[in-house]
Order: sequence, then structure tokens, then C-alpha cells
Amino acid sequence: MSKSGTNTLKGKTWEEIYGVQKAKRLKEQKRKLFKNKTFIERYGKQRALQITKKISIKSKGRKLTKTQHDAIIMSNKTRQITKVTRLKMSASHKGYKWSNKSKEKNRLSHTGEKNHFFGKRHNKQTILKIKKSRQYIKMPNKDTISELKVQKILKDNKILFEKHKIILGRPDVFVKPNICIFVDGDYWHANPIKYKKDDIISKSHYSTASKIWARDKKITNKLNLDGYNVVRIWENDINNNINKVEKDILKYIRRYNK
Repeated sequence: MSKSGTNTLKGKTWEEIYGVQKAKRLKEQKRKLFKNKTFIERYGKQRALQITKKISIKSKGRKLTKTQHDAIIMSNKTRQITKVTRLKMSASHKGYKWSNKSKEKNRLSHTGEKNHFFGKRHNKQTILKIKKSRQYIKMPNKDTISELKVQKILKDNKILFEKHKIILGRPDVFVKPNICIFVDGDYWHANPIKYKKDDIISKSHYSTASKIWARDKKITNKLNLDGYNVVRIWENDINNNINKVEKDILKYIRRYNK
């Protein structure tokens, strides 16, 4: 095709050039050809960089309509990510460090009216769903010094145990069939020998000692109702009288495992 002929097609859609039926068929062929392929695999590294740069420039300052926004949300809900894609996503994020400018920009985008959840509240049913789903999320817990001391007691006595079992409250140590051992830090669980009921423990959440005690009691009661036996040990007792702690743990295990 001549240069002048090419210019006459500039700015026209596939439907205008080929007609609706042929354009639909060509688009379907293109989708199959490029399915699960990256820009680099499709066009080569140099061309891919040019395309992504053009897309970036064109998208700058562009705001999505409500229809487009809703369509993206719906597509993400039904989207299934393969294991290969997950590995690619993980590899692309490894070693990446945010600049201070990017961190600040991200922080500002989530504050005040810019936050998409500004002025909204979860209903009770949603809160319960969130709590239930979080209960089964496996998070990378780092053992504290106090937890390691309790684990050593069990190892020395050849008692098998599981760390951070995925049940309500995430007991620090779980001994089969149903013993939950919580190693409560003096600060985060507001040890009564150090804190009064009105003392604020976590300033970010304005949690008082009495609220923390109520929360721990609620978890203990719920686990008891579910058939678990709960043992709570204070960090202060572990640090000051480890021999007594060892005797108490072994006594509880013998009692509950009868």
C-alpha cells in the first residue's frame, strides 16, 4: 500500500476499514494469537517499550467513567490467576524498592476524601466475614524470645507441638489434641501487675488495658466453647521464674491429656 493510501486509513477503526463481521473475526484471531503473551513476547523488547511508553503518556490524567470502573471491578472478581502468572508477579516485585517520593504519593492517595472508602462503614455482617477470613490467613510470625523459651520446655520434654495454629486467636503453641498455649507479652496484652485498666496501650488504636483484657477473655471463652483448653502465660513469669512456668505447663498438659 502506498504512503498516501496508509494516511487515508489513519484514525479509522477496524469496523470502518473491514466491516463489522470481518473486524470481529480479525480481533478474535488476534486475541488467540496473543493470549497469555507479554508485550515483549509479542513485539520484542524495543517495540514493547515504545508501546508501554505511549500507553503511559496517553493514560496520564485520564479519569475512568463509572461504567468503566464497574466493568474493571467485575472483571477482577471473575479473574483467575494461574500459578505461572503468580510466579511472574512475585518475581517482578522482588528487590523493588519504593522511593520516598513514591511512598509519600501513595500515602496521600489514601488519605481524606481521596480514599475510596472515605465516609463509609462496613456493616456488621461484613465485619464478621472479614474477621472469619483473617482467622485462616497464614501470616509469617516471628517467634519472640518468650515463645522460644516455652518451645524449648516442650522440646526438652519431648512433647510435640505446632506453632501459630490457624484457629481463633492464633495460639503461640498448640499441643494435640486440644491445648492452646498463649504466651502473652506484658506490653501488648497489658499485664495487670504493670498496667491499670484505663492505661492506653496502643495509641494508634486507642486500646486501653481493659479493652485488651476483654478481648483476650472473649477469645479464651470462645475457644473453651469450641472444645479447646486454654493456657495463658505471662512474659514476666517466663523471665523471672522459668522453672515454675515449666512445672505449670507440664501439669496442664498431663491434666488435659488424660
